[in-house]
Amino acid sequence: MDTIRQQLVDAVVARMQTISVAGGYETDLGARVADWPRRFHEDELPALGVYDLQQQDEKENIGSRRTVHRLPVQIRIFISSDTPARELRRMIGDVERAIGADQRWGGLAVSTWPRQSGYVIPREAFEIAAAAVEVEIEYLTETFNPFQ
Repeated sequence: MDTIRQQLVDAVVARMQTISVAGGYETDLGARVADWPRRFHEDELPALGVYDLQQQDEKENIGSRRTVHRLPVQIRIFISSDTPARELRRMIGDVERAIGADQRWGGLAVSTWPRQSGYVIPREAFEIAAAAVEVEIEYLTETFNPFQ
């Protein structure tokens, strides 16, 4: 059995895979999506990586048996160096629209909030290397039981 957190990451990956022109989006960005990829080769771009970051947890209240989790998830858009900024903005828009399709992730989450989005620009060069859309997904589990 997978943890609720893993189920949420799987749901984000699956949702990102729906991004296609045939599916009503502006790009075919969903053709290559991975859970925590280290890198993609140039011939695999554009591609998406889904990264679950350090979540904040707190007990719902002193008498509760549930814990509230706030999980930041970053969806990173990997691009080739010749991708125009205009096209990357369309990709960001597609990712945001896909997230908004069901902010409860099939009932796994309480809600999803936007956190930030924009370009990833390495310090050594003023070139766009990638883009990222970050959201926060809130979900509940039994305290100290990440599977329930």
